[in-house]
Formats: sequence, structure tokens, C-alpha cells
Amino acid sequence: MTASCGEGALENERSFFERLLTERKGDFTAAFLAVRSLHGIARAHPQTVKPETLDALGKLLLAPEHASQTQAFFLYKEAAGAVASTMVSAPENRLVAHARDTLHAACRRAAGQVHRAVCEALGSVPVRVRGPQAPAFSGSHVPEVDWKGVLARAGVPGDARVSRRGRSYTFPLDHGKRLLVIKMALDGSDGKALAAEVRWMKFLGSGACTFPLRFHVPEPVMVEQCPLFRLLGAPPGPLPGLHPERIAVAFVADGDYFRYIDNPAPESRLDFESFREALLRNALLLGRLASLGLVHTAPIPLFHNRVQAHRRDDAGLYQWQRGGRLDRWLRSCRYPNFGVSGLRDFEHFLSFEGSSQALYRHVGTHFFSLLLVLGAYFRNEAPRLKGWDADGAPVDARHLFRQPLLRDLVEGVFRGYYRGFVGHDPQGGPPVDTDRLASRMIEEMGVDRHMEEVLRASDQESMSEERFHDLLREGGMSEKRIARVEKGRRDITIRTGPHLGGFNDRISLPELTRFAAAAAAWCVSGKHFAERSGQ
Repeated sequence: MTASCGEGALENERSFFERLLTERKGDFTAAFLAVRSLHGIARAHPQTVKPETLDALGKLLLAPEHASQTQAFFLYKEAAGAVASTMVSAPENRLVAHARDTLHAACRRAAGQVHRAVCEALGSVPVRVRGPQAPAFSGSHVPEVDWKGVLARAGVPGDARVSRRGRSYTFPLDHGKRLLVIKMALDGSDGKALAAEVRWMKFLGSGACTFPLRFHVPEPVMVEQCPLFRLLGAPPGPLPGLHPERIAVAFVADGDYFRYIDNPAPESRLDFESFREALLRNALLLGRLASLGLVHTAPIPLFHNRVQAHRRDDAGLYQWQRGGRLDRWLRSCRYPNFGVSGLRDFEHFLSFEGSSQALYRHVGTHFFSLLLVLGAYFRNEAPRLKGWDADGAPVDARHLFRQPLLRDLVEGVFRGYYRGFVGHDPQGGPPVDTDRLASRMIEEMGVDRHMEEVLRASDQESMSEERFHDLLREGGMSEKRIARVEKGRRDITIRTGPHLGGFNDRISLPELTRFAAAAAAWCVSGKHFAERSGQ
């Protein structure tokens, strides 16, 4: 294909490959040649693409005849890419709409490799998303201050009652309406993430971004105009694993800052309407910030395998698009980084500068995380109902879920995030069957079939005795048995679930992955069209 080809030659070439695609059914090699050639035409000469071209590509995406081929994904990727190129570059609005409808239909109806290819194509269309720059702080000096000095700067009495929340110390202000938070850096960190958290607080608190919903941005407490400080002394009960120089930041937060929306404790558990409001509000906030290029990279901690995190190239972190088993899903939902006061843990914010495909993966992570927390809320109505019973049968907690409410919240999460990300409501419903998704969520999240993981001998050898014994306890092993176990001698099976999927297996709830992919694709492509139309 060259730029010097006349329109007539291009027409003949396009027609030839359309016929090759439609007349040589079942011939994978011919189909791949035709699709790849049509993709090249769509990229270089989108004005020559016809509705018949899109119809031929659409039929291929909806036909299962090549699905069993080893290289089938690459065939479908080329086909979906050809349609997406037309959607982005065709000069006629009629053809653009035809291409969009072709991909939307395939996204709703296709499965497996076709669905993945279509979602990635929709999620790769160009959008103008570039993140802001947080204000920088001058100087590298980190001042020292004792903790009573920090309290004084925030107007907290020196004898105020202290509480611990993870690696943070908190002190009440205004009878609990606000909190002073002193957040400590962990051992092995350099404090840069905490400094970034303060910068994002400054940025969001400056009014640079406005939000139509409740979102409380904490107010940093500076020491000598610096975000970081070295804490001299500490309140009673110092935390383990802290930075040896006691590096910390401080900020004043809303009294609900540590109120988690799926908290199982009876005294802290939200009623359903309060949970619904907070979940949907945070979905919109995540979408709104992502559309501005400020992406929260850890709405909840997601892992494929926590135990092997130290020796894996991906640090054991979960990549939803790969569809692997999700490690300890309820544990991941224990302390989500979105709560009653809005988003939290700003150290996980990323100023986004990258491809649409990278943005698509971040958006998918947001949807994946929101639905996990949604499932955890129902499970946490009876938090002790978990694991296997005395006979080794998985606990059945499906009665805790209410399918119509679950389905409505799934749809609400999609609509809210889409509105925040794109700027207007989506046309039509979500791109998946939400009744089926809700039913499958109940089936897999409500029955703890996957409790076991294998603690490899090689992983044991790299652990301290304390860490090794803690894992055995967490896996339900008695102290008497722990005393007899020799570290590193053999693989050990422990119960650390519930997990979504068996050890080193696929996720047992692929419908959740399908939802994340389709919803993210809808958002990215929706933003593309919103930008194109000037909305």
C-alpha cells in the first residue's frame, strides 16, 4: 500500500479483501490476511472504508468460527482495530457512527478473546487527558519537631487522646468533627510518597478542581514550610516497621476520614442508603479525577499472590486484564481508599501522561475495585461467616446478598463513574448483562470455595521466622503444629482465603473482569466522542 495508489486501485483492493473475508469462511490464514490489509487501509485511507467493510468486520467479530485458533486474539485485535481506526478517522459522521455501533454490538454480545480485543480497541481511541502538576516545595531540609509541637501547630491540646489507625496517629479536634492525623513513613521508603500526598492536598485544596459532591480534602500541617518532618518522640505504643528516622507528615482531616464504607464493625457499619450514597459518590469522584489526569492507582490493594510479592517482577500486584486468581479479596476490601468523606491516601495519586490504553487499564482497576467493595459490604453483614465448616465444606453466605439491590448498585457505579469521566450520562444501560453479573457475584463472593494457597518451600526460606509463623497462624495452623514445622523443608498448604480462584489458577468470577473491561472501554470511547463533539 502506497500513498500514490489511486482511489480506483484502493477501491479494488478493499473490495478484494472484503470478498476474501466473506467468501473464504473457515480459512484462518485468509481471514488474517484480509483483516490485516483492511486495517492498513482504514489507518492510511479511512475515506475509502465503506459500510460493507464494517459489516464484514462486524460479522467476523460475532462469528465463533476462528475462536479455537491459537492466534485468534491477533485476528480479532486487527479486526477491532480496523473498525476503531474508522471510528476515529472517517470523514463522514454516518460512517463514524456505524463503526461505533459495530464495536458496541460486539462488546455487548461477544465473549472471550473477541471481547478482550474489542474492549482494548475501544479503550485505545485518543483522548485528551494529561495530568496536572502539584505545587513543588523548595529545599531539601527535613526539620525536626516533637509530636507535641505538631499538635500545637494544629491547635490540639498536648494532653489530647491519641488513637492509632494503621501507621497513623490521630487526635480529635472540635469534639471529633475533625482529626489531626500524623502519618508515618514506612521503613524502606524515602518519604517522597508522603511528600507527594501533601502536594496533592495543597493542589486540590486550592480550588484548582471543583467537585459537585462531598469530597473533603485534608489540610496539611507544615513544619518550617516543609511537608515532611522528623518526629522526635512519639505517643505511646510506637508502630513497628517505621522509617528509622521517624519521617512523617501531618494534616487535619474530616472526622469521617477513617470511616470505611464497608466496615463490618456493628458500631461503624453504614446502613444501606448511606453505603449506597457513599459508593456512588466515590465512583463519580474517581471518574472525575481520572478525566482530569489525576488517577488514583490503588483504590484498594489488589494482589495475584501476596506471599510471592517479594520475588515476582510484578510484586504480586493484580492486573485485572490478565484474568488471574485474585488473592484474599475480602482482605483487599478491608480498608478501601474511598470512604464517607471521599477519596483518601493521596500518596497513590498519579499525574497521568500516557496512552489511552494505559488510561483504560487504570479505569478498569477503578471499576474492578468498586465492585469488590460492593460485594464486601453484603458479606460484612456477618463477618464471622467465612471459610470452611468443620466438615471441610465451604461456608455459604449467599443469603446475605440481595440481587436486585446489587444489580442496581452495579448500574449506579457505572453511571456515576461514566458521568464523572465523560461529563454526561451514558446513553442506554451498562455494556454487560447486570442481572447475570449480580447473580455470578453472589455465587462466587457468597460461597468460600477457594480458601487454600501453597506456601512454597523457596518462599519460606526467604522469610524471617516471625513472618513465617504469622502466615501459618493466619492460615489456621495451631501453635502446637507450628512448633513442629521446619521452615523451607517442603511446600505447605494453608487456608488464607477466601480467594477468587484456586491457587495459580484463573479468577473464578470472569464476569467481573468482563465488566471492568467493557465499562472502561465505554468510558474512554465515550470521552473521545465527548471531546470530538465539544461537550
